[in-house]
Amino acid sequence: MNPDRHAQSHYDYYLNLIKGDNSDAAAHQRFYDEYNAVLDMPAEFYLDTIDVVFQRQLLPRGEWEVDGKRVDPSAITGIALFTIEGELDDISGLGQTRAAQTLCKNIPESHKQHYTAPGCGHYGIFSGRRWRETIAPSWLNSSASTPDPAMTAKATADQIDALLPQTQCTQCGYEGCRPYAEAIASNNEAINRCPPGGQSGVQALATLLQLPEIPLDPKCGEPAPLVLAVIDEMHCIGCTLCIQACPVDAIVGANKKCIPSYLTCVPGASFACHPARSIASACIRQATTGHLHMPMPRDNDTRNGWPVCTRNTPRTSRWQLARSATRLH
Repeated sequence: MNPDRHAQSHYDYYLNLIKGDNSDAAAHQRFYDEYNAVLDMPAEFYLDTIDVVFQRQLLPRGEWEVDGKRVDPSAITGIALFTIEGELDDISGLGQTRAAQTLCKNIPESHKQHYTAPGCGHYGIFSGRRWRETIAPSWLNSSASTPDPAMTAKATADQIDALLPQTQCTQCGYEGCRPYAEAIASNNEAINRCPPGGQSGVQALATLLQLPEIPLDPKCGEPAPLVLAVIDEMHCIGCTLCIQACPVDAIVGANKKCIPSYLTCVPGASFACHPARSIASACIRQATTGHLHMPMPRDNDTRNGWPVCTRNTPRTSRWQLARSATRLH
């Protein structure tokens, strides 16, 4: 594109070499090294970009998939957005980049900003005098360049919560894993208050937050073998006290009304239940019948233990239980 401009640039480069103006010649070389770098990209990449982005416009249509997963800009929430366009850009037309402001609809408007650089072409947005004199200052002076502590804390809390074992055991002193994650992210709470996560959990949190690894806090409890809460159908009287004790709402049933038995722990024997001991202690008949028992832990542990029962687990398991009940009747 713009062959006359490039021809003049190369002619000026030749004159600079003759005059011994090495600084201008070096600037010319740096620019064209970057400019010609696109030649290192395979043709398939360029053709795919033209097809997906420009011809079929799959991203704004909500139809772009990568490895079978749909690309959804509306899922972006925990960042600020600053879009830049060049007034004289003849490669990416005006409005093409700004469209991200609309596509990322779940970023608060207060954290969105757009700038159109006057007299700036396509490559001027990324380098050169206009980048130094207009683009960079506009970015540095924008609200988008300053992270919002509240949004940053939320994004960090999501990452921390993903590392916690989701046992909702409250041993950390909080009502569940999510409140503990939020406390770590916003209140600088200690990362060593989760016994079910073990020392490996502390190590994972320390790596994420770039903090030194510290020993588990013994005041919160000691790591214990993974156990199961199993309801003994022969002795269950349907008192529902175990339902009240289960922090993840994994026990299905009502007072003496449940199919195929009074009460059923929906994840079954394939999930670890860290609150099993507190659930067992809630059973008024356990002392004589062993209503809930705790088998030996398994060896194939992967996530600070083997798969744990989380608040999401019962959703699938309840459906499976309903299917089983239908088949039995």
